[in-house]
Amino acid sequence: MVILLLLTGLTVVMLIQIVGIILVIALLTLPAATARLFSRSMKELIVGASLLGMVFTTAGIWLSYAFDIPSGATIVIVSACVYFGALPPLQHRILCRREPI
Repeated sequence: MVILLLLTGLTVVMLIQIVGIILVIALLTLPAATARLFSRSMKELIVGASLLGMVFTTAGIWLSYAFDIPSGATIVIVSACVYFGALPPLQHRILCRREPI
């Protein structure tokens, strides 16, 4: 757990210099929040958030290059779209599993 905290701190310090504080917060929270929707353990959450972060970053950079728009904002928009796109199906599944009153 200490290693996770150290790596998170190191990531924040390095990314602030590159992309700015608002983007760092989005890059740390959106992949983890999206992975949390589908994970059952801490290990799944960490691996899923890491993979989603890589996918979001790659997709955002590719889209920013293709459409000549800022890459940081594009990465955050891609991340947010995937997160909010995953919410309705998940909520529907949870509501359907509830027992009637």
